[in-house]
Amino acid sequence: MKSRLLGRRWRQWALPTRLSFLGSVASMLGAVGSVMAIFSSLPPSSDVNKKIGELSDIRSALSTLDNYVAVQQQRLREVSSEKVTLEVERDRIQRVLQIDRDRLDALLAYQIAEQGRTRWIERMLSFFIGVLSSSLVTFIAIWFQGRRRRAAAGTDPDGQA
Repeated sequence: MKSRLLGRRWRQWALPTRLSFLGSVASMLGAVGSVMAIFSSLPPSSDVNKKIGELSDIRSALSTLDNYVAVQQQRLREVSSEKVTLEVERDRIQRVLQIDRDRLDALLAYQIAEQGRTRWIERMLSFFIGVLSSSLVTFIAIWFQGRRRRAAAGTDPDGQA
């Protein structure tokens, strides 16, 4: 009976009203279809729990990664401060070494100059020792020759005949 009512009324409606009614019905069918598609695409509750577990695992992994990054940042800060400390120490040691190198160069220059002075003294001393030793050997040789001559002549100054 209702369909007869709708049928009679349908004929009485103007064309724009009919089109509007058909558009409304199609729109409602589209909305119902969309809602059904959304509900059918939702995973079952076990899948939701599985996803929650996976997200929890990801959160703990990210937390671990964050801790690792923080530790590495701290190590880099420590290495950086140690590097600065070592550079300051290196500069200080280089200044000390430069001072020591200058002192060593001055000491070596003094030693070379002193060796040049003492070289002439050593040469003259060696010359005089050589002359003295040659004279002493000559004197001893002459004394032994004179003693032999006297011994051969029979007059020994030591009283030995």
